Amino acid sequence: MKKRYLLALLISCCASLQAQWTNNLMQNTPVSVLGGSVTPMTATMANGFTYVSYYWPDTNAQYTLFLQLLDTAGNKMWGPNGIAAGTQFSGTSVSLYDLKVDNEGNAILGAQFIDTNEIADTVFVTKISPAGVELWGHNGKTLGAAISPVIYVTPENNIVVAARGGGLIWRLNPAGALTWVKPDTLPSNVDIEAITGTKSEDFMVQYFVPGNNFQYGTLYAMKYDSAGAQKWAAPVQISNQVSAFFDRIRCTSDNQDGFYAAYTSYSALNQDGYAQHISAAGDTLWGTAGLEVSNDATVLKFVTGLVYAPLQKDLYVIESESDLNQNYYGVKVQKIDSTGTPQFTAAALETEPLDSAQTDAGIALETDGLVYMYLTDSSEIKADKIDFNGNKLWTRYGCTQTSAKLNPSLGIYKDYQVVLVWEDDRNNTSGIYAQSFIDTLAKDTATTGIFSAAAANFEVSLYPNPSNSNHLTVMLGSADNAAAVISIIDLAGNKVYSTQRQTTGGLNTFSLDAPPLAAGMYIVQVNCAGYQVNMKWVCGE
Repeated sequence: MKKRYLLALLISCCASLQAQWTNNLMQNTPVSVLGGSVTPMTATMANGFTYVSYYWPDTNAQYTLFLQLLDTAGNKMWGPNGIAAGTQFSGTSVSLYDLKVDNEGNAILGAQFIDTNEIADTVFVTKISPAGVELWGHNGKTLGAAISPVIYVTPENNIVVAARGGGLIWRLNPAGALTWVKPDTLPSNVDIEAITGTKSEDFMVQYFVPGNNFQYGTLYAMKYDSAGAQKWAAPVQISNQVSAFFDRIRCTSDNQDGFYAAYTSYSALNQDGYAQHISAAGDTLWGTAGLEVSNDATVLKFVTGLVYAPLQKDLYVIESESDLNQNYYGVKVQKIDSTGTPQFTAAALETEPLDSAQTDAGIALETDGLVYMYLTDSSEIKADKIDFNGNKLWTRYGCTQTSAKLNPSLGIYKDYQVVLVWEDDRNNTSGIYAQSFIDTLAKDTATTGIFSAAAANFEVSLYPNPSNSNHLTVMLGSADNAAAVISIIDLAGNKVYSTQRQTTGGLNTFSLDAPPLAAGMYIVQVNCAGYQVNMKWVCGE
């Protein structure tokens, strides 16, 4: 069973342009048709342009990382198959890697490669601009001997890289200079699986410590400051449950400088999903084991994703369920409030019954609910939407091809556009495909003239839109108190207006009177608590 899951938030400023997106669910939109393309990842810029990375083997079966940039209409910006991210090879197999977007819209790509003698695995990281320029050189920055890096971009645009094997953590400044490396911070046998940020330059790493059987062990976390010094007196044990090397933990910020985690327990004969909340001080808030996501003992449960809804202050965890022989699969979702109390039934909400779905599922946050995707028992791709109370709102097919599929990812464009990306074995060779459709329900529920978008910890609405004057009202729903910088940017990238306002937890309404503006389209950019939302605004109509 393949256990590599991807989660990407895809945001578009112009969802109405569909030049390369297709309604043909048997055809879909090819991202790469290079034979053997595998393991896609996605990351989206503030303007909605989306990077898609993937491995491709050459004639000697040596895998190289490629990167493509799609505009909001699905057009390929870098040729039919993208560009090679350097000339390093990962050898004759692929491994987990990471792709992020920094605060300036550049792609940050981290992976491992094999040296020329195919003896040692070495981690590298590279920065590539939206124009396809390799900002840190052709092969990026070589960091050290390790495997499967994970990346975090700090609020000040520094890059933190950590990796499995060796317990290594590196920090690079925006120019790519190495500011520090911590080779002795953690035991050499640990595998760092995730990095979670804070509102400052502090960050937390979540890592796996193997037991006597290297495949199984225990999950821990540590917080570091910008200089790499430990902020907690000792590592925090996330759970006393047994975790597995091949099944990564899922983490997300709690917007209070702590984090939520979801993970699969292998302590008992039957696999089970758990969730945990670790505070900013390193306190374990939901017990030593964590909170059991579902108490249904008749099925196996595997955590495949989580998402935090900050305005509701609820955590949603999605699990793949199977019968005890792993012949039939379904999907469960649990809603957990801030006290650690399950809000659906104790067995969780079964949104897809057994024998209707395969194991891979991703979940993403919409302004009016949650969208998740999964593979059906016939290898078709579907996406469903539920509201915040678990009521199913719609079901859509993403692909009706019955070819083998792996590594599906799901993202939400802010203009109600849902985008699915996956690895597909149609034509007897793997390629990367995508499908897009409009969430008409979310679009139709918005009041005429009010356009909404969401970031990780706040939600923004604009009206009137279009506007026949320079007057604009911004409604900002914030999870906590923070300063918000609201800017108006023309399509040439010039900032024509900017103001700072103070938010309080809840709904805030700000009335803006910009200077006289030429009629046309602008971007309203809102920066708050380290997050950013960009929305299209039409002025003078």
